[in-house]
Amino acid sequence: MKILVSIILVSIISISTLFAQFEKAEEQTQVTNAFLGISSGINNMSGLLGVTGEVRLVNNFSIFGAAGIGGWVTKASAGVKYYRSFPYQTHFALSFSSASGIDEFEMELETEDGDSEDVTMNLKSAKNLNLIIGYNWKVFSRARFHFDFGYSVPLQSKAYEITSNHELSKDSETIMNMMTPGGLIVGLGISFSL
Repeated sequence: MKILVSIILVSIISISTLFAQFEKAEEQTQVTNAFLGISSGINNMSGLLGVTGEVRLVNNFSIFGAAGIGGWVTKASAGVKYYRSFPYQTHFALSFSSASGIDEFEMELETEDGDSEDVTMNLKSAKNLNLIIGYNWKVFSRARFHFDFGYSVPLQSKAYEITSNHELSKDSETIMNMMTPGGLIVGLGISFSL
């Protein structure tokens, strides 16, 4: 775990430094204070596909929210962002997300005895704390494209429960752990000023 955290921190610092090298000091005559957009990604704030909204609070700080669909059914997130120069360039975000889950979910998985069987389980609500670094590019006069990278920390130990009489193989447990919300965050999207 310490190695993973170290790798993530080094990556965040490296990406921030790289982005800083390409940033241009753009003078803006009028900065828009609110954006609405769409976003997609892995462990992304809006899930696999969803909508995002962001409102500037003060100076380079904003609050944002997102909602969408993903591997754990629906997902909603809320958080704060700090920009080096709102609303473009590098931003750092801290957010909380909740994925709804679903009861009586059925999936074909390998069981402990080596057979592939339909396993029934409850996908519990999954809550996560997200640490993100991102970058926003101005693409049109009223739009921006963004890329996010980060890590999502699960706030529960196990987000699923087997309800059928099956024991999962180690490979199936690995698959379920990879499907569970949490881990590496990679996201991209486009948003439009309001």
